[in-house]
Amino acid sequence: MKLYERLTGKDKGKLFAMWLITILAGVVINVNNRADVSKMAVTLFFASLFFVAFVWMLVQDFTIDESRKQLHDVLTKALVTYVMAVIITLSCYVLPWRIHGMLCVSVLLCVTLPPIYGLSLSLLLSILLGLNRFSGSEEVAYIVFLCVMGCLLTPVLSRKAYRIFAAVIMGCLSVTAGCLFGYLEAGKLTIEAMLTGGAEGILNILVVLLGVPLLQRRKQMKDSSSCEKALEEDFPLAGFLRSLSEKRYRRCQFVSKVCRLCARQVGFDEELCACGGFYYDLCDNDEPDAVEYATNLGKRNQLPIDVVRILSQYHGQISPIVTREAALVDLVYETVLSLERLNDDAENFEKEMSVHTVFNNLSKNGRYDVSGLSMNQFLTLRNFLIKEVDLL
Repeated sequence: MKLYERLTGKDKGKLFAMWLITILAGVVINVNNRADVSKMAVTLFFASLFFVAFVWMLVQDFTIDESRKQLHDVLTKALVTYVMAVIITLSCYVLPWRIHGMLCVSVLLCVTLPPIYGLSLSLLLSILLGLNRFSGSEEVAYIVFLCVMGCLLTPVLSRKAYRIFAAVIMGCLSVTAGCLFGYLEAGKLTIEAMLTGGAEGILNILVVLLGVPLLQRRKQMKDSSSCEKALEEDFPLAGFLRSLSEKRYRRCQFVSKVCRLCARQVGFDEELCACGGFYYDLCDNDEPDAVEYATNLGKRNQLPIDVVRILSQYHGQISPIVTREAALVDLVYETVLSLERLNDDAENFEKEMSVHTVFNNLSKNGRYDVSGLSMNQFLTLRNFLIKEVDLL
């Protein structure tokens, strides 16, 4: 799927806004420091080159490798966090006091975004500062070092149990690095360098203890609600399913309900299974490449990427079923279709035999051999559906 089919107008606007904010930040720093027009021209060139490469990184992650995250969500987080990072950068390097804030900037970006994105954007801001403010190579090397350290510390910062420890480490790192930089610059250890390092340490500790938890809570709430949002009646793709057929829509709702109940029995992700079960029927269409059509439709309509992956494993036709959730959805979907073929007045015994037949056939054809679904889970699902067959 081509990138332009994935990028909405809002996505392009977010990328343009990030580019424009970078240029404006460069102007502010340049005017505050030296007002050199040639430096600004170079900044414009580097910022433009960076965002061209940034778009190609999006191509790799979201079109070729299909990252677990949605392109639109990542760009939203990138824009919001990048604005915060630019504000911190301008505050630290334009206001009268002298504090290097690139460590906390790198941490905020790397905690919110994939680390490669966070490190890339923080290094872009370092280049911006190097071109328009700093004259010495020592200071450029120092802020690049802070960016790299912020990225390396992110895995520890992301764990709540180690957050206070990480905050202390960052505080000590800030004081030590600040003193060493002051020594390189002045040839001796000065009171100013120690005070600057202490101020940087306090800033970084506050960011770790206050800013990181806030960003992570917002991130977790958004991630956990994505499947729930996709199941709402006003979700665009749900409306599309309903427009195809009311009967088909009711079947999708029923499959989703049964998938949720089955997931509960075996301890799988209930929201993912329910959402996958609801949209699994999209793969039953008249297009030449039915599964590819369904997955592309899901991507264009911002369906959670894990749900899109379940669709891509439909019946193991194109891609083998490689996840337990996809296997569960496929089992439930096949069972519901089998029960629909029975007469309306079918007895419970006939329904039970239908469930047995579906599970036996699917077990023999090896469709779930690489799914990770254990035999115990397979039998648990079969027994649950047989037990509840009178409700199906």
